Order: sequence, then structure tokens, then C-alpha cells
Amino acid sequence: MSMWDNLTDDRSKALHWAAVAYGLKQANERNGDQLTDEHRANYEKYQNLARDYGCTDAEIRDYAAKLVAA
Repeated sequence: MSMWDNLTDDRSKALHWAAVAYGLKQANERNGDQLTDEHRANYEKYQNLARDYGCTDAEIRDYAAKLVAA
């Protein structure tokens, strides 16, 4: 088990990190930057982990918006 495994070991953590990844992707797009292959792979990993816990894309987007507003 790596030290990163506990970042997504429950639904709330998986939702949080998927939202962080979503926010970073959105920021890159606003700046006209493309995701690197590594960043895209990590983005997909966190989105998929959250989906495995039943999180919807809308829920991830909404949580990301709350993070930005905080």
C-alpha cells in the first residue's frame, strides 16, 4: 500500500480529490494550457475512483465550485 492510497479510501476523500483534479483541469483550460499525459492520467484516475464510490460528474463539479468559493 502506498502513502497515496489513503487519499481515496472513502467516498468523501475520493470526491474531494476528484474535485481538486477537476478544478486543476479547468484552470489549465482557462489558461490555454493542455494537460500533460501524466496529469490527464491522474485526472482520470481520481474521476474514476470517485465514480466507483457513486459520485456523479455533477456532484464532482459542484464540490469543485465550493472549493473555489472557499
